[in-house]
Amino acid sequence: MHILQVHNSYRQRGGEDTVVAADARLLGSAGHAVTQYIVPNPVGSIETATRLGLSLWNPAAGRRFRRQLEAARPDVVHIHNTWFSITPSAAYEARRARLPVVMTLHNYRLTCATGQFFRNGTQCTDCLNGSALNGLRHRCYQGSFAASAFAAANTGIHRHLGTWTKNVDLFLCLTEFAKARFIEAGIPENKLRVRHNCVADPDQRAVSASKSRQFAYIGRLASEKGVRGLLTAWRLAGLRDCELLVVGDGPEREALEAMRVPGVRFTGPVEHEAVLETLRSVRCLVLPSLWFEGEPMIVVEALATGTPVLASDVGGIPELLGHGSAGWLTKAGDVDAWRRSLQDLGDNADIDTKARAARDMYLKRHTPLAGLQSLVSSYESLNLAVRSRYHDHPFGTPLCVATQ
Repeated sequence: MHILQVHNSYRQRGGEDTVVAADARLLGSAGHAVTQYIVPNPVGSIETATRLGLSLWNPAAGRRFRRQLEAARPDVVHIHNTWFSITPSAAYEARRARLPVVMTLHNYRLTCATGQFFRNGTQCTDCLNGSALNGLRHRCYQGSFAASAFAAANTGIHRHLGTWTKNVDLFLCLTEFAKARFIEAGIPENKLRVRHNCVADPDQRAVSASKSRQFAYIGRLASEKGVRGLLTAWRLAGLRDCELLVVGDGPEREALEAMRVPGVRFTGPVEHEAVLETLRSVRCLVLPSLWFEGEPMIVVEALATGTPVLASDVGGIPELLGHGSAGWLTKAGDVDAWRRSLQDLGDNADIDTKARAARDMYLKRHTPLAGLQSLVSSYESLNLAVRSRYHDHPFGTPLCVATQ
């Protein structure tokens, strides 16, 4: 089978970019052909403004993508992200070429201008059932009226026209929580399927979690991640014999470092192998997110190494942790609740049981084999539906979505 991956990459590499690359390797290792159509957003201010202005529908981008379809002749088109250079024209062109189209919903951009259901430091679902103009009214996208106008229009107009539901055959969600939100937003349930993220099996930890006195936050340092509240809770917890590692970078780093919380060490961004080594050595990973997280790759990697997770009870995180079997859930943004949880973890006798459950959770649903099977079965599920719509492959060969 030949899959064309479609992805608008991010300026700062993140989880979505990692998933796209991992899926390509996974499919290739199983004998499938993968062609990647990856377009970065521009850096220069003039070109950025121009492409943002065309983000609703870019005819030139659509023509470029059509040429890619004709050159690649894929069996399946798998869209990951189109914001904002590729634009929704890609889904239209794929459907016009009579190809089956799969789209992974990594975030909530189809129904939220920012894609996060988060603004001004708190969760917000105003656009879920209400007007997308709320995104403009609140200036949700980068605090800019003009940029928010384009982002809100992209969400509202395409939802009204049914651009995505008409041109995409199957949407892949990361969690049941996300699936429920998209059903609420009007996407037919029969077009939605949950497909979990997966990672290669890393080396397991050599020392048990209970013997470590280090905690780690690993990720982007931005307001929606809740790190400021975590540092406040850490200061109040007074764990003098413990250390909190803060690994990563982002717009809040300077302000967070300026808090000068005892026992906290900022490492900055590190290479992936160093991330895995950190996970293999710490007592637990902490995830104090305030927004509706999907299925963060760092948490999946923690499960893979057998490292339990202390996390906010938001979005798909409770599902990811087996509703607490592979870690601990704490009320998002509640500093006192986080203080108590950190203090409990300082001498929690059950920590190694949680660590074993974390590893079991990984083996159950996040291995490369599980990821490959779920991905290929998603492609296969389109076979009969697309065959009933078109008699032949648009480029003259039979539609084939059989597994190797």
